[in-house]
Amino acid sequence: MVALARRSAFAFSMTAAVWLAGLAAAQPAFAQDVLLHRQAPNRLGGISGDTAFYDDFGVLRGSIVADRFRLSAANTTHRVVFWAFYGNIDEDLDPVPPTVETIRVRFYVNAGGLPGELRYEEEFLNPPRVYTGFQVFGLPTRKEYRYDVTLSAGFPVAANTDFWLEVSQVGDPFSTFRWEKSNGGEFAVQYPIGIPWNLVTGAGQFSYELWTPEPTTGALGVLAWMIVARRARRRRRGR
Repeated sequence: MVALARRSAFAFSMTAAVWLAGLAAAQPAFAQDVLLHRQAPNRLGGISGDTAFYDDFGVLRGSIVADRFRLSAANTTHRVVFWAFYGNIDEDLDPVPPTVETIRVRFYVNAGGLPGELRYEEEFLNPPRVYTGFQVFGLPTRKEYRYDVTLSAGFPVAANTDFWLEVSQVGDPFSTFRWEKSNGGEFAVQYPIGIPWNLVTGAGQFSYELWTPEPTTGALGVLAWMIVARRARRRRRGR
């Protein structure tokens, strides 16, 4: 009888696992991640977020920018999607994106309405970048590119608390990276790099999305083991 009960419990656990695996596989692809925050690109220009670039006069410059956000519920950001383009104002031709580039993502806490203590930093060598098929206006027309980076360690975001996101190209003076704008809001800038942050209002904010993994698959696994454990307890009490 004990052997029979064990075989029955095992058969049930395998059936539950197969059923739940099928249910997880049936989830649509877009359900794998959950969108936490979005500011859509407006295709009306952008600001240099580049640690080293030559301006229209051939002078080596550096500028970093950051955008403020908050979430209504606590969560952890694991992916950052953002839109950008390339080139200076006086360049007549749309420059080709660099073959090799490093993009840096930083998160800061808020301090008096400006970026404060740095809490997360990661650099991405040649992160995924695709041409969206759209153009950015406000300068000579530029191709719009969409980036999608996954953080090696998630950044926890407290509820109803201001944080700042910085996106910058690092260390390539022959490429001018511009983070594309979104409607409304404000942004913070360091120009030149190293001076205190300054708040710019009335000139838009930046375009990006923050994502976190969909917990559905993990929850289904937990549910499977809960069902198996409950069934096993009932069998033990019945003997």
